Amino acid sequence: MSHKRRSFPTQCYPLIIICLASIFTACSERPIQLAGSSQIDWQTAWDSCNTFQSTTHLLKDLYRTETHTLTVDIHHPIHKVWPFFSDIRNHQQLHPLLQKIVVHDTHLNENGLAIVEFTAVEDILLAGLTLRTPVHAIQTVDNTRTTYTMDSCSAFNIILHTTDSLVAIDDSTTRITETIVFFAPIPLMKLTVSEGLKAHQATFDRLSTLTTNDFTKND
Repeated sequence: MSHKRRSFPTQCYPLIIICLASIFTACSERPIQLAGSSQIDWQTAWDSCNTFQSTTHLLKDLYRTETHTLTVDIHHPIHKVWPFFSDIRNHQQLHPLLQKIVVHDTHLNENGLAIVEFTAVEDILLAGLTLRTPVHAIQTVDNTRTTYTMDSCSAFNIILHTTDSLVAIDDSTTRITETIVFFAPIPLMKLTVSEGLKAHQATFDRLSTLTTNDFTKND
């Protein structure tokens, strides 16, 4: 006798989202400094995320992957844009949802690339509620290729892999191409993608408004 594999009926997804939001609301009431942003919190969450990723092949009925690309031209030279944009600490003034960025450790890996371990405290919208949640991440920066990658893990085991590549179009214009791979529970995928793309586009929009002085503040 063969058995058909069952999956959640789509009509249950709104109820699942509301239940998840209700459970998570209590966490969002904590002050920013207590929102899971310590080094211990980061290490615990990252170890858990790595363990979870090793089992994702068992969750094909519950999780999905989507890939999206954003491109923007910044009318400033790459030697100004790259140092500013690749410093994750500057994203707090660019990202509309970011409340705080805590860098836990920076070091070079065996290939000489800069590794930044950090926690970003974000406000996310879920079922009409604004929830404050820590996003634990690792950024790998390649200054030679003006490219960085970022892997992040947040509530509900939502995982993002982001690659940002910068190229000089001419002496005064820099093109940023960002590829985002979203991995999220099926009930949350549409919301995760729409809110994520909206926030990342807002980051680029804000970056486009910066002046030369803004880029040179950290020189």
